[in-house]
Amino acid sequence: MSVGQRIGLWFVFLYFLIGGTCHFLYMPLFVQIVPPYIPLPLMAVIVSGVFELLGTIT
Repeated sequence: MSVGQRIGLWFVFLYFLIGGTCHFLYMPLFVQIVPPYIPLPLMAVIVSGVFELLGTIT
């Protein structure tokens, strides 16, 4: 794996890790920005946060 690929991999890892963590740390903010046509905004934030965190281990 080249140095550029490693840097890219770390960037994606950190992006998903920070994004997924922020879903839980700033949950009220994330719930507020869910569009009104999506049912159960709190559940949508939780599920998307979990999937972002799962993206860090794949």
